[in-house]
Amino acid sequence: MSLLASETHAKVAAVQSSLSAVESHLAPLLAKNPKEVARHLGALENAELQVSLAYAAASLYFCHLLSQGVDPSDHPIRQELDRIQLYFKKVRATADEAAEKEASRDRIRVDVDAAKRIVHHFAHAAEASVQRRVEAVKFPLF
Repeated sequence: MSLLASETHAKVAAVQSSLSAVESHLAPLLAKNPKEVARHLGALENAELQVSLAYAAASLYFCHLLSQGVDPSDHPIRQELDRIQLYFKKVRATADEAAEKEASRDRIRVDVDAAKRIVHHFAHAAEASVQRRVEAVKFPLF
């Protein structure tokens, strides 16, 4: 066997191995009803899943076109991949916003026990001040 044939054989084996790995990763997900899967996910996770599946399908078709000798840069699949990447960015921006809101929510939390102690201290101090003023009016020192 020539060097070129052995390299080609090795690359074909690598592609087959990669496709088997993709198939094994997607098989459990694709075996389930999509509505059932979506019911167990939050809105953001569901959006990430849908965009990822769309990208996986478009990428596999892109690879298929390459294997058939078709130039995918002029094919509509290129536009579809660009559109899906735009959705990836939108989902990522939404996820970042949600994470930022969660972080700001954590920063604004009030330590209730400390607030009670502060209010109690100032209420007691104000009460003592009022009491001193009342006694000063009742019993003037001069």
